[in-house]
Amino acid sequence: GIISNHHAGVRAVLEDMGMAKYFEPIIISEEVGLNKPDAAIMELACERAGSRPENSLYVGDHPFDILCGHAAGMQVVWLPVNPYMQVPEFIGAAEYTADSLFDVLKFIINEMKKG
Repeated sequence: GIISNHHAGVRAVLEDMGMAKYFEPIIISEEVGLNKPDAAIMELACERAGSRPENSLYVGDHPFDILCGHAAGMQVVWLPVNPYMQVPEFIGAAEYTADSLFDVLKFIINEMKKG
């Protein structure tokens, strides 16, 4: 799924690009009245996906994504938008930091092998 702190126009962009069909659920803050880093937006996404937060993995590109995912009880993969972005100490580290979407996939595969 997708969880976005954005306006409802994001949904139209995803549909125009032909990408919306690949993601379920799509949670957009303006539509649901929740914003990251509030863990409630993550919990809503898990509920709509039919999953529990502790059985879910969140991939985010902003330090607040780590904070939000952890507050909801999720493991987090951080995929920073640039190599110079730092995570503030008060947020703490993600379980994994990825350099690419391929790295994210490798992390998921390794976690699945663990059981």
